[in-house]
Amino acid sequence: MAIAVRVYFEGDRSLRIGFSKFFEGLRLPGIRIAPVPCKANAIADFMSGLKSYPEAVNVLLIDAEKPYAANLFQEVRQHDHWDYATGSNISDDRIHFMVQVMESWFLADKQALSAYYGRAFSANRLPANSAIEEIPKDDVLSGLAEATRATTKGRYHKTNHGPRLLEAIDPAKVCAAAPNCSRLFDFLNSLVSQSP
Repeated sequence: MAIAVRVYFEGDRSLRIGFSKFFEGLRLPGIRIAPVPCKANAIADFMSGLKSYPEAVNVLLIDAEKPYAANLFQEVRQHDHWDYATGSNISDDRIHFMVQVMESWFLADKQALSAYYGRAFSANRLPANSAIEEIPKDDVLSGLAEATRATTKGRYHKTNHGPRLLEAIDPAKVCAAAPNCSRLFDFLNSLVSQSP
């Protein structure tokens, strides 16, 4: 029987399929990953999931909204929706961050962006820093908007384009450019040895 992993992510339910395809790129035998969209509050939904699905490996995946720092884990635990009784034994390996935002991951695979948006895509408008987690959120979003402005699909739109881009980007490229994505994948890979 496969190990059930429920990944509670911030965002619209339209991103669920994109996250599913992205995680499928890991090819983890014996692991079944179910992305769970949390439009209102991912931390509250994660807390509910810990109670409702205690047999699953419940994982929280949220935007950092800023550069990575070790105190992000403490900030999550101090959030209004963190239930101390339920979450008292939750280790840091169950909390993961998209640094600084989900769209940062797209910058790791400019080939996929170009293929999706077509000839009018302007890759030179994207932030040039290959250390994608260092790029401020506003620069990531404005760079995507400018790079896609003249394309037939129009400017980047999270719910219209985000799911397809998550499907298209190469997880290996994202892990190579985003240490926190690599940390998430390392954790998921660690579960393979525990699979029956």
